[in-house]
Amino acid sequence: CGRAGGGHAGFALPVDALVRAETSLRGFMQTLSRTFAHLPVGLAIFDGDRRLSLFNPVLGDLTGLPPEFLARRPTLHAVLDRLRELRMIPEPRDYAEWRRRLADIERAAEAGHYTELWPLPSGRTFRLTGQPDSQGGIALMLEDVTSETARNRALKVRGDLLEAALGAMGRAIAVFDATGAPAVQTPSHARLWGLE
Repeated sequence: CGRAGGGHAGFALPVDALVRAETSLRGFMQTLSRTFAHLPVGLAIFDGDRRLSLFNPVLGDLTGLPPEFLARRPTLHAVLDRLRELRMIPEPRDYAEWRRRLADIERAAEAGHYTELWPLPSGRTFRLTGQPDSQGGIALMLEDVTSETARNRALKVRGDLLEAALGAMGRAIAVFDATGAPAVQTPSHARLWGLE
């Protein structure tokens, strides 16, 4: 402030607490980053404005998204557009409509119950899970579940084959699981006991 005699006045406040808080936050973020780096799941955390605020290296490994792109804090829409270019999302018939549906996906993730399987053109399958965070952002977790999906398909095919083979015998046969509920039954068995 100017004074009558041409001098200036100033003041100082201690900022020790602010410096400690910033140092603590920086340490916490480094610990968080190191922890996330070892997860087998790709992690992307978007802030309330839907800009990428934190990610782990696995996200780039799974998707091919370059670290430089991720470090620029792209929006959720920009990330999805880039994933589409890399053929790392399911190719919907109408991408414009799918992108409009994104608002529903974001709301579901904010509510804490968004999960979707993404069968990719390459034959891989990702599970995308969305969770809200306390600041209005969204944490998205991307997991490669290709082998799990293939195993489930193989089990279903084997079960269907077993059921067809038993049904072809023309006999009333039932296989019960550990709880005593019928796991497989032939049509003859269902008719015999009046079951649907």
